[in-house]
Amino acid sequence: MKYIWMLAAAMLLSACASLSKEQCVGGEWQDIGYADAMKGLTTDRYSQHREACFDYGVSPDFDAYSAGHKAGVPDFCTPESGFKAGRGGYEYQGFCTDHNEAEFLKGYDEGEAVYRIERQISTARQFLYSADMDYTLGGGFGEAYYEFKIDRLELQRDEMLARSRYYRSAK
Repeated sequence: MKYIWMLAAAMLLSACASLSKEQCVGGEWQDIGYADAMKGLTTDRYSQHREACFDYGVSPDFDAYSAGHKAGVPDFCTPESGFKAGRGGYEYQGFCTDHNEAEFLKGYDEGEAVYRIERQISTARQFLYSADMDYTLGGGFGEAYYEFKIDRLELQRDEMLARSRYYRSAK
């Protein structure tokens, strides 16, 4: 299910221009490269920027973009960024293989565990909203069952967040 959401998000993002006219004309390519690295995006993103800026008659500076991106990778590959990426449901693509990957993945794994529980809470809430109708029709579980399940999952999530050494710095 997670992969379906990510695929849909990727398709939606690809349908949109990666940069505005102002960003293309402004040409702060080193800053744009750095910002992309801080989002965990590879330099493949440059081709989308090139396409977006082509519409405005602007040719991006790949060398400046690449230099900014290169500077951003080590700043992104931290346990805190890993936690944020995992909790956000992003799939890790091996972006940090040359920069602190082990520590990044520790944070990522903790964030991903929280993400999974939050998805379970969301699903349980959806069932709770439909439980009353289902129960009155003679089947399924009542609201109390889902309320208990949500409370249990929220407690589990909160315990994980309290144990996480990355949580306080990666809200």
